[in-house]
This record gives sequence, C-alpha cells and structure tokens, in this order.
Amino acid sequence: MVFPEAARGAFENNAARRPPFDPELPSSLSPASIEPLTGSIVLEGCRIQGILCPNAALGESEVAGCVFSECSFAHAELSNSLFTDTVFEDCDLSNAILDRSGFTRCRFTRCKMTGLSFEDGMGSDLAYENCSCAYSSFHRTHLKVFSLTRCDLTEADMSGMELQQGTLSDTRFSATNLFRTSLAGLDFSECLLESVVLSDNSEEVQGAKMTLYQAAALAKRLGVIVQEE
Repeated sequence: MVFPEAARGAFENNAARRPPFDPELPSSLSPASIEPLTGSIVLEGCRIQGILCPNAALGESEVAGCVFSECSFAHAELSNSLFTDTVFEDCDLSNAILDRSGFTRCRFTRCKMTGLSFEDGMGSDLAYENCSCAYSSFHRTHLKVFSLTRCDLTEADMSGMELQQGTLSDTRFSATNLFRTSLAGLDFSECLLESVVLSDNSEEVQGAKMTLYQAAALAKRLGVIVQEE
C-alpha cells in the first residue's frame, strides 16, 4: 500500500526544479546544405532551411549549434548521432530512426514526429512544443530535464524509460505504453491521460500528480469501486 506521505515525497524528490536550458546558438549562423545524403555529417553553427532528406542514411552524425527549419528527415536513418544546442522548427521527422542517439539542449517546435524511433537514447534539457509524436517509440530512452507542451503521444511506446524532472502541459497520453516507466515527479493534471498501458498494479504512477478524475479512472482498473457523487 502506498501512503499519501510516501507518494508526496516521491513526487517532490523527482519534480522538475527548473525548465530546460535553451540551446546555446552562435550569434550568427551560416547557411548550409546537406550533401551527399548518405554517410555521417558534421555540422556546426549552421542554419539549414527547406532541405528534403527523406530516406537519407545519415547515421553517426554530429550536429552542434544549428537550426533546422522546414526540413524533412522522413524515414531517415540517424542512429548513433549526437545533437547539441540544436533547434528543429516545422520539420518532418516522421518514421525517422534516431536509436541510440544523444540530444543536449535541443528544442523541437511544430515538428511532425509520427512513428519516429528514438530507442535506447539519451537526452537532457529538451523542449518539445506543438509536436505530433503519435505511434513513436522512446523505449528505454533516458530523458533528464525536459518539457512537453501541446504534444500528442497517442499510442506512443514510452516503456522502460527513465524520466527525470519533466514538465507536462496540455499533452495527450492516449493508449500510451508506460509499462515499467516510473512517472514520479510528473504532473498530468493539465494533460489528457486515458487508456494508458501500465503494469497490473499500476506501480508506474506512484509519486505522479493527477486530477481526481484521472486517479479514479486508474483506480477502476485496479478493481476499486469509485463512488461518484
């Protein structure tokens, strides 16, 4: 049995202490292109706009201090890559593969990330805003100091993740797989939380904050009879 004081302590110990740091970009960015569209790339201090790289093989790339705007990396292979101080604006990353990649001080704004695979990865100081992440996989990825604002994680696979100091706002978790991912310190009260996948005893939600309605829906799954007034 989890007592209220223990749950409150778990929430406070894991709650976000600060927002994610913004990317540290150079005062001026040089325009650049990505050619050839195969093999690893190294970019630093660049602005890349309108580049279309569907199905590109760009694994083991290194990107630092760059801005990608209105670019398409749909179905691209970007595994084992490193991104530092990088911004993605209005980009298409649907079905891209970013497994085992690392992101530090990165921001994603209005990006299409449907079906993206970011498994066994690492991320710190990440901000996602108005991003569609439905059907994406973040299995076993570790995120530290992150924010999700107006994002869609419908049927996303977030199982086996390590989540630390996250901030959630107006984000959709519908049929999201949260199996064996501790949600301690996360506040779902401003989010949609419905039909999520949890273990039989719902231990994942210990130390999470949610509305009475959200908590009642989870309680019913455990066989608790909830008296509705």
